[in-house]
Amino acid sequence: MGLFIDFYDIMFGIEDAVDNFFDSLSEGVNVLLCDPEIDGKKAGYERASKEYEKVYKELKQEHKEIMEQIKNLRNTYDFKSNMLIDRLAHLEERRDDLKKKVQCKEEQVSKKYNLNSRLKIIHCSQSFDFSNFLQNSV
Repeated sequence: MGLFIDFYDIMFGIEDAVDNFFDSLSEGVNVLLCDPEIDGKKAGYERASKEYEKVYKELKQEHKEIMEQIKNLRNTYDFKSNMLIDRLAHLEERRDDLKKKVQCKEEQVSKKYNLNSRLKIIHCSQSFDFSNFLQNSV
C-alpha cells in the first residue's frame, strides 16, 4: 500500500509539475511576446474610453435638452408669429375697409358740393397747407 501511495503521489505530482511547467512556459512566452508599452497604452486607452463615455453621455443628454428647448422656442415663436400674421391680416382688412369708406364719403361729398376735381383726401402722414388749398380753390 505504501508503494501505491508513492506511485499515486508521483503520478499526480508529475501532472501538477507538468501543469505548472506549461503555465510558467505560457507566462514566459507572453512576457517575451508582449510589449509592456503596448499593454500600458491599451490600459490607458481603456481607462480613457470609460472616462470619455461618461462625458459623451453627459454631452448627449445636454444636446437632447437643448434641442428640446429649441423645439419649444420654435413652437412658441411659430405660434406668436402666426398670431401676429393673423392680426396683421385683420388690420389690413380694416385698412382696406376704411379706404373704401373714405372713398365713398369722398364721392358723396364731391357730389353734394360739386367738388369733383378739387377734393383731395390728405393722409395723416402728409402735411397740408390750407392757404395753398384756398388759393387753388378760388
